[in-house]
Amino acid sequence: MMECPIATQDQKANDRNKSEAESKASYAEAEDDEYKCGNCARFIQTPDMIECIVAGLPEEMQDIVDDDDIGYCARFDFRCSEDYVCDRWLSGGPVKGMTEKHKIMLKMARMMEEE
Repeated sequence: MMECPIATQDQKANDRNKSEAESKASYAEAEDDEYKCGNCARFIQTPDMIECIVAGLPEEMQDIVDDDDIGYCARFDFRCSEDYVCDRWLSGGPVKGMTEKHKIMLKMARMMEEE
């Protein structure tokens, strides 16, 4: 298994990063929006990432991964729902298998946003 992002294992880090997405990128529940997290190139649902998410949840919450279609936001580093939206949407997702091309694309997108 890959090294899990801290926010998948630490609820406080996840909440802090989610709050940042809410304030900086208007992360919120979608209302019939075609630009949802679930089809964003930063929405990571690789088998390794899903394992990280499940491993970091209390046992009584682990079924939300199936029920809520949870993934990992690579831009803001938190668990997110496929039915939400934000202002940093990027065409090309969800990412179900991390290729070298995906890694480079995500790194470049991050660098552009930090400028």
